[in-house]
Amino acid sequence: MQKKIAILLCLSIFALSGCSAGHNKDAAEYCDTMNRLLADRDFSHAEVGGKVIVLYNADGAMIAEVPFAQYDASIRILSIRKENDIIYFVTQGAVDDENGYMFLNGEENKVFDGIWYMERVSGNGYAYGTAKP
Repeated sequence: MQKKIAILLCLSIFALSGCSAGHNKDAAEYCDTMNRLLADRDFSHAEVGGKVIVLYNADGAMIAEVPFAQYDASIRILSIRKENDIIYFVTQGAVDDENGYMFLNGEENKVFDGIWYMERVSGNGYAYGTAKP
């Protein structure tokens, strides 16, 4: 029982301290803006540049161009991909690992209601917090 309380206390302190994998607030807001434009569109992957987001299907054929006046060359997006209702914005990557932002645009988003902070700590384990850091 004491071990469980200690673990819960440590996780709470960690979550409330604002420790995270380190993200750039501007990049997160930038990706959120793009997500709002792309959430209802069907595509496999996309590229952003020159005030436009170009959407491609799974075969690599261009299917649409979405105007994006907020384009900012200083925020580097390596890739954008959509898997079902989840859009991934990759900002860093090496070999088979990547960092970035993901947006759940479907009903599965309700799984995270009340969660403000989450970080993977093991294969299927996550530290989380409900208070804004």
